[in-house]
Amino acid sequence: MQRNEMLPTYVFASVEPQTLGGATEHLKTLNDITWFAPVTGRFDFVVQLKATEPHQIYELVNKIRRIQGVVSTQTYRPFEGFTNGKKVENNGPLGLVLLNVRGQEQLPKVLEALKQMPQIAEALVVSGEFDIIATLKGRDYRKSSNSCRRSQKS
Repeated sequence: MQRNEMLPTYVFASVEPQTLGGATEHLKTLNDITWFAPVTGRFDFVVQLKATEPHQIYELVNKIRRIQGVVSTQTYRPFEGFTNGKKVENNGPLGLVLLNVRGQEQLPKVLEALKQMPQIAEALVVSGEFDIIATLKGRDYRKSSNSCRRSQKS
């Protein structure tokens, strides 16, 4: 498993609906973002940061918060996880699965199960509301997300 120095930080942002277009254009101008994508559900955007140093992350999150229409953000900085070498971008089918794992002792087992799935680009252990953020690449999102959910139970 990799430690947090090499793993990406994620920011989930909620935006006022009438400002989505402007927020999208503003996000495109930020240099320290690897990629961002609109999402459905509780959040409106997910943003992967290039920054790895705590002060850089802090500054970039504050830039995102200052974008007109951004009403809230949640930042997740992983402390372990893996990336499998697949380049994650928002130019193809992409899915994010936010997992809760019952018992910290189960985390290594769940990560190992996720690592065996070819559609998983990365899986990151984070603290907060979720235990693992898994990024999926592939054409069959439903099948991939069901596989992720099954990994929690194995």
